[in-house]
Amino acid sequence: MLHSNSAVLGGGHPVVPTAIGPRALRTLELNGSRWRSQRDFYDALAALLGSVERHGRSSDVFLDTMVYYPGLNAEQPPYEIVIRNPSEELRPFLCDFACSVEGARQERSADPSWGDDVEVVVTVR
Repeated sequence: MLHSNSAVLGGGHPVVPTAIGPRALRTLELNGSRWRSQRDFYDALAALLGSVERHGRSSDVFLDTMVYYPGLNAEQPPYEIVIRNPSEELRPFLCDFACSVEGARQERSADPSWGDDVEVVVTVR
């Protein structure tokens, strides 16, 4: 089984990024076992990222500060946010958020005026 960030070389062997390379993703973890609302997730994410004091609590605002203006957060890319133990009620919302992050990265990459890609990944487990 290949890691989600792995590639396969000609010999069929997976190449997985390590912490040594400049583009390796750091793993930042969130435990969603006590979250009862989207607001709980947003509060935990703001604390994890070291968001500015008046950071809004919506997916659009987090996409802006994670993908388009990451310099506004204390945590800087590259990173992967791993969300563990979310409730079944919040899981669809969290999966949609993870997909939105990937979509924003693709949108940013398609517009050369934004510069290089920002390596930010959200995984729900």
